[in-house]
Formats: sequence, structure tokens, C-alpha cells
Amino acid sequence: MGGPLVKGLRKGDFQALRNIQLQDFAIKTSSNISYYEPGSLKTGRMGFDMAIDQKPNFLPLILRDLANKTFSLIQFRNLFEFMYYLGDEDIFRGLQDIKVDSLIFHRGKFNENLMRMALFNLQITPLKRLTLQYIDFARSPNFVDNGLDSSIKYLALSRLNLWHISNPDILRFDWCFTWFNKVRLLSIQNVNFKSVPCDAWLNMEGMEVLDISNNRLQDNILFNQRCDYRGTMP
Repeated sequence: MGGPLVKGLRKGDFQALRNIQLQDFAIKTSSNISYYEPGSLKTGRMGFDMAIDQKPNFLPLILRDLANKTFSLIQFRNLFEFMYYLGDEDIFRGLQDIKVDSLIFHRGKFNENLMRMALFNLQITPLKRLTLQYIDFARSPNFVDNGLDSSIKYLALSRLNLWHISNPDILRFDWCFTWFNKVRLLSIQNVNFKSVPCDAWLNMEGMEVLDISNNRLQDNILFNQRCDYRGTMP
């Protein structure tokens, strides 16, 4: 429902659907959403096609409407369409209160800060499958690796999909691979990376399946003789 002329959402917009049990519901708004009234979304599969570039504070309101509910799938499309999120507020904190089997981020701009916010909150959810596809990833110009360990160490997933992402830096978005260490199946397709640092393997101890087809790797690079693979290869 909706379209590019929908400027925002109010509580009564879907009143006519209140007695209909919907299995799937998707809403599209304009690229410059101007208002969101808490309580607008009360519906197991949700799709959001709305850009919050100008109003990032709307995301916590949306997630609050989904809190303490169970979904089989939630998809966010073009969450940040034209600019990267540079704020300090953790706009993904509401993810902790949502029970969802599969979460998809389709398109949109992500930097290391937004990635960290999303993944940090997903660590304490029962999420099983996470997909990042066609997203535009770039590190912030002022990003500095302070040498500290990543805060993403407990992302327990049955499947992580990284598909059709032009910048392979996303694999080590904060200069660490620790977000892979509790993933059972990792699928990296069309990310076009062509090397595998040794510390990547050290964070794959719990991995059972690794699919890295459709990239630029060659055998002599994948199996780097300088790496110690004992007890780490999936």
C-alpha cells in the first residue's frame, strides 16, 4: 500500500483493515517522510519502503509499534536513501524487543556506525536469518580504528546473507571479523572481494557452510599458506 506521494503515517490510516487478519503487509512512503504517528502499524510479515534520511528519529517509533510481537519476516528497503546516518542516537535499539525469524535490509546507505547499531541490538534477539542485499556501504570519513575489539561477538544466526554489495569493506566494517563467529551458514555473493585475511578464518569456528561463489577469489588466494587453518575452517 501507499506510494511516493504518501508523506507519512497516522494511527487511523489503516482503520478499515483492523478486523482483517493479514499475513503480509507492506507500506511505501515518499523519500522524504515528514510525519509518523506512534500506533500506525499494528499488523506475521512486514515490509517497509520508506526513507528516513531527514527523520531518523522515526525509526524508534516504528520499532516500538512492533515491540513484543512475533514476525516471520521484516524487510526494510531504502532506509537511508540519499545520505548516511551520522547521528549518535542508537535508532535500532527497539530491535531488542521484536521477535522475528528473518530480517532483510534491501538497498539504502550503511556506514560502520549504522551497521554496529543494528548488529549490536540483534545480538540479543531470537533472529535466525539476516540478509543485507544491494546496500551501499562506506566507512565514515572520520572513522579511526582504535585497535579495540569489536562489540559484535554474539550474533548467533543460522544464516547470514551478504549479497550484491559493491564494497567488500562491509565484511570487516569495523576492522574485525568477529561478527561471523556464531554464524552457522554464511553466504557472500557478488561482493567482489579477492583476498581473505588470516584473521577471518579465526572467527569461523562455529561455521558449518560457507558459500563464497560469484566473487573474485582464486584458489591460491583462498588457501593462503601463511594462515593456520587448524580448528577454524568451516
